[in-house]
Amino acid sequence: MFLSPFHYIICIFSSSFNLLLLFLIIFHTHKELKKSHSAMLVTLCIYELFTSFSSFIVFPRIIPLGSEGILCVYSGPCVYLESDYTWFLFYSLVLHGFTMYNFQMTANFCFLYYLVKYQDPGVGRVIQANFLLLSPILL
Repeated sequence: MFLSPFHYIICIFSSSFNLLLLFLIIFHTHKELKKSHSAMLVTLCIYELFTSFSSFIVFPRIIPLGSEGILCVYSGPCVYLESDYTWFLFYSLVLHGFTMYNFQMTANFCFLYYLVKYQDPGVGRVIQANFLLLSPILL
């Protein structure tokens, strides 16, 4: 009982602050900052926004059953949906978001190091790199 309200409060705060951060990156980035780094940050915000929203929709609980396996129980607004496939789709988005967040954070740190050492590659190359980073997870 204690985890459910805590989970939904965290999801609401996460979504709200990611929307605020996305707004600030798009409309209030200083001209001195590199636009390519802004593209990396926007990508990270979008991942976090989708993950927070999906996590709000489906609240999975994994219950170990010993040597027989595990049981996954879904709760949240997804219980009003009729299809088990929809629940699984939202849960897949949550897992995808958690994985991509870690990859994207690593890429952001590497990119900042790249900007210190070398010339800015430009926004187009950064967007291409983000799609390349995204492609193995989608497959």
